[in-house]
Amino acid sequence: MSISEIYSSIRKICDKVDYDNNANCFNKASGQLDYILTNDLDLSKKFSESFVPAFEREIIRTKKSLDDAQRFKQFSSLLKNLTDISFTNKAMNNINMAIISTPMEEDNLLFHCFSQRSTLHSNQDDYESSLKDLDHALGIRLSYTLVERKVDILNRLNRSSEAYRMVADIIDENEKILTSDKLKQYKKLKKQLRKFKSPYEIDNGQQSSMVKCLDVKIDQRVRIKKIQCDRYDFQTNADIAANTEILSEQPMVISFTADFLHDYCHNCRKKVTNTFWPCFYCTEVVFCTKKCAEQALQAFHQHECGLLTTMRDKLGNQSITVYRDFIQLPHLNLALHRDELQTFSLQSCLEQLAQQTTQGLDISKANQWFFISQRELYQRIVRRKPWRRSVELCNAIILFMIYCYKMNIDIQQFEQKELIEIIEHFAISIVRTQLNEYSWQQKEHQDRQQIASFQCLFGSHINHECDPNAEWTFDGQKFVVKTIKNIAANESITITYGVPKEYSLFKRQRYLQNLYIMCACSRCLEETRDSCFAIRCENCNGPIPFDMDEFLNDWCMICERRYESPSIMTLVQKQFQTLQRAIRLISSINNQKAWLGNIEELMGSLASYVYLESQLFICLVSKLCDRYIELEMWPQAIEWYQWFVNVAALHIAKNKENDIIYYYNLKKWSNAYLNYLEQNVQAGKTNITIDYLQTAIYLFAEQRKILESLRQMNRFEVIDSIQLKNMTRSLAQDLQCKDYRLKLVCMEICKAKEDTLANGDEIVKDLSVEKIEFDKLKPDMYNYAHELSASISLESLSLR
Repeated sequence: MSISEIYSSIRKICDKVDYDNNANCFNKASGQLDYILTNDLDLSKKFSESFVPAFEREIIRTKKSLDDAQRFKQFSSLLKNLTDISFTNKAMNNINMAIISTPMEEDNLLFHCFSQRSTLHSNQDDYESSLKDLDHALGIRLSYTLVERKVDILNRLNRSSEAYRMVADIIDENEKILTSDKLKQYKKLKKQLRKFKSPYEIDNGQQSSMVKCLDVKIDQRVRIKKIQCDRYDFQTNADIAANTEILSEQPMVISFTADFLHDYCHNCRKKVTNTFWPCFYCTEVVFCTKKCAEQALQAFHQHECGLLTTMRDKLGNQSITVYRDFIQLPHLNLALHRDELQTFSLQSCLEQLAQQTTQGLDISKANQWFFISQRELYQRIVRRKPWRRSVELCNAIILFMIYCYKMNIDIQQFEQKELIEIIEHFAISIVRTQLNEYSWQQKEHQDRQQIASFQCLFGSHINHECDPNAEWTFDGQKFVVKTIKNIAANESITITYGVPKEYSLFKRQRYLQNLYIMCACSRCLEETRDSCFAIRCENCNGPIPFDMDEFLNDWCMICERRYESPSIMTLVQKQFQTLQRAIRLISSINNQKAWLGNIEELMGSLASYVYLESQLFICLVSKLCDRYIELEMWPQAIEWYQWFVNVAALHIAKNKENDIIYYYNLKKWSNAYLNYLEQNVQAGKTNITIDYLQTAIYLFAEQRKILESLRQMNRFEVIDSIQLKNMTRSLAQDLQCKDYRLKLVCMEICKAKEDTLANGDEIVKDLSVEKIEFDKLKPDMYNYAHELSASISLESLSLR
């Protein structure tokens, strides 16, 4: 069987489990995998009979071919002498394929291919690239002709001292093995360059940048704090100015897309278009130098060589990132890493990094930290969606088979429970990588093609915000985060996850839900409060933005937990819309008091479910209270206002955009409270709780503040300054009169309670009435039968 046939067969098995999921009720991926391994797939037998032969055939297919190499070289030789630029490009492409296809034991052919590619570069006046290919060729064997050519190019580039140093080194290293004639040639060449002799060593820039340490630098004013939803939050210890570099690190894992496999070194990520050194065994990857290829082969490439194309084409580019993450581990012991996770903290890693005396972070320690830190995102994915899609399970099984084949692991050593845990980890890691990787894009072209995707030890944990205060860049070597705003102490450092700024709230949240997060930045919360219908979270009382036509969401923006009763959310919104229509039509009917009773009953049940800070709900309540105030039904209006103050700690009179509207709202409500208090005092009902008095006093105090700001308003900021002056004078007189009435009411209440009042202006300090605690409302699961029947009766208002 081919790999394609194996993939299809396993995919059918996983699809069947998906189809049968309703009947078998798999709540977790472990249940899905247990069913597959027990009933449909003998993994040990499948591995030996199908996977191993298929992998061996695939490695042979991607293996180098001498025939292919010779054919490509011949095509290049035919095309190189043609003057048209299109033929020149074809000649370059063919010689590239010849270099990639040449087996390493055919060093003579490889030597000539590098020499020929160097000539093509020189013909295009690309002398730097020509030098690189000459170095590749001379690394295979010494040739005076190529040395002479290299000296000529270095002289053209005004680097004659470097040419002298090269020739001198060749003589020193090869004096004993060179023939006398060759030695005379080199010494003559050295003599010609003697006037360019330099006492300084020349760095030819060909050394690999691969090191055993990870270069990580983090500003000392940054700390990392664990927050809700298993997330990390990068915060500041002190003020940080805009345009400050706060983080710089090399990526932990990177995988190139199919279009750029032969354009970048897969070890140090240098650009090597038309100047690469090939892999020793496969045709899939390239490197900048032979040394870089050797280092990559030892570090990771030996465990993937020959099967990268299969992973990319069948399982997606993320599978390579996951695979390279796993092969860095010294042993596949998930239980050990699970125990380490209990005591792991990214902040402790940051502190250990600050104590490093050497340059960089030990790569083995960085690999361990990276794997454990990713487990926390793994847990969030499991909590959000504990079961896996069939494509994820299928990809994980095949990726695990590749891992066992290349790492020489005997599958029979694992019990089924261990197999399930490992495969599930591969499946969730594929999802995790899709959510938590950066995209390196080709910015010099308008289409911005993706070059590669990568992940970082620290940078992959920076949070999103729709209006961020930092931005990141990546040049192929370093991932850098810079501030774009001044950030105050104790603020969070945030970047954007690529959400377009022009997206609406619902569109932004849908985009981010694909990354398993809900954005709760100031912009999103403000838009949710101001213009969105939202259900109240049963866990934290936060908002769950919802629209039955546009955004069927059941995730809380704050704690990111799902609403336990999603089926009721549509009914709540329908009732909300019914109440909106009823309140809009109530003024046109007779016997309003009776109808208002029905509306208030439905509003009361609705208040158990909706997000209380939603302006749509507050506006609905305000309109209901306006009807009560017009009908002088003070107690009903006051109870709603006071309920918001005690339960949600907000005043529904607030208007943050217009001081004049805010003032008249305050005037309306302070008048309602005053009439309510006077009505109670006149009826002898003086057992009024302190909450009502405090709210009344607050409303009058706010009126005084707004009135003062209106008095100080610049006359050029309003249309008619004289009208404003007359208005403020009238308002001041009205407020002074009501202040006096409020003091009289408060004194009557205090007298009835046998309290003394030292000063009418210090009512709050002198009142000692015991405060009644209001319990936070929890959504009770009402039976919606009578609410819906009442809604139907309210719908009849539209017929009048």
